[in-house]
Amino acid sequence: MGKKKAVFLTAMADEDQKTASGANASFDLMADYLGWEIVGRLNVGGCSTADDLRKKDLTAAYKLALQALFFIVETFCCCTRPTPQ
Repeated sequence: MGKKKAVFLTAMADEDQKTASGANASFDLMADYLGWEIVGRLNVGGCSTADDLRKKDLTAAYKLALQALFFIVETFCCCTRPTPQ
């Protein structure tokens, strides 16, 4: 069936993307250990509260979620499709 797919989303107050490097590294190690395939990552800076999220950030997160959902549906459909006789 293949590897499980994973996306990683972070929101942080700091604008510097290097701030997410520790979280990204931890996620990479966990995904590797569990045998997951990382299909997307989004690190958004400048967000002290949920109201600080910009429309473009929410749109990017939504697209990643759709991408992950597509992989789940595609995997399910491929595994449950009847074989031709």
